[in-house]
Amino acid sequence: MSSIFFRHLLLPVGLVLSAGALHGQLAIDDSVRSFTSLTNTTVTLTGRSELHITGTSNPVSGSTIHLNSHDSWLFFDKIRPNTVNSSYIGQVRVNGSPAAHGTNVRVVQYGMGTVVTPFTNSEQPLETFTDPGFLGESKKYNLYNYYDSSGDLGVMHRNISSFKLKRGFMASFGTQTNGTGVTKLYIAQDHDVNIG
Repeated sequence: MSSIFFRHLLLPVGLVLSAGALHGQLAIDDSVRSFTSLTNTTVTLTGRSELHITGTSNPVSGSTIHLNSHDSWLFFDKIRPNTVNSSYIGQVRVNGSPAAHGTNVRVVQYGMGTVVTPFTNSEQPLETFTDPGFLGESKKYNLYNYYDSSGDLGVMHRNISSFKLKRGFMASFGTQTNGTGVTKLYIAQDHDVNIG
């Protein structure tokens, strides 16, 4: 393979638990919860957790949401990213720090709404290997870059045998540097994708 390009893409997934409005304290650990709204609630997400907010009119009034692991995701199922970023991101904390789009969280479209995920500028969600089974030499890739030459890919140029792609991201592998030829797109929607 001679070129790789990847970026993030998030698509809808199913919900596990559902309820109406909630007040008080809520801890979510390795599970999925859904509420119409939260009022004066402190929510702490740990492990691989999801909190879905389905309401549209001030759905997190007086609440604070703590994303305390890389896999803790906050969904506003019916509110667009620009509104979440301008109106609700101030109520989100990442490991105790205020959330800031592009600094420690991503605020991106998800279906007809938004997902807020912990993020670092040094995130490298794709790792490739020269041998099957995630063995041999490896290389990690930065976000939003187009790797299309032997200089960019190094030992991986025409030599990728296995790879790992983190949840919430997508990667496109192609046989031609100009985008023609055979291309395969992988989307890690619900979980990490490991092709060994």
